[in-house]
Amino acid sequence: MQASIDFARKRKLYAWQRVEDYESLFAEGAATEAEVKTARFQYGAALASLAELQLLEEKQGGAARTVQASEIRQTEARIRQLQLEMENLDLQSRQLFITSPLPGRVVDILVS
Repeated sequence: MQASIDFARKRKLYAWQRVEDYESLFAEGAATEAEVKTARFQYGAALASLAELQLLEEKQGGAARTVQASEIRQTEARIRQLQLEMENLDLQSRQLFITSPLPGRVVDILVS
C-alpha cells in the first residue's frame, strides 16, 4: 500500500510540474488553452488518486484487516485509478479532433 501512495505522490508532483510548464508556455503563446486544461485535469486526477489511497490507508490503519478485504480495497483503488486514466485519455482524444469555427467543407488543399 505504501508503494502505491509513494507512486501517487510522485505522480501528483509530476502533474503539478506539467501544469506550471504549460501555464508558462501558454503565457508565451507556445501552448494552447486545451493543453493547459489537460494538464490541470491530470493534476486533479493525480490529487484524487492520492486522496483516495490515503483515505484507504487510514481506514486500514486502525484495525487489522483480512487479506481478502485488503485485496478488494486495493483492487477498487486501482479500478478508480484506471477510470481516471481512461477519462484523461478520452479528454486527450477529444482534443485531437480538428474543428473549424465556421461551418463548411474543405474543397481545395493548397500545397506550396
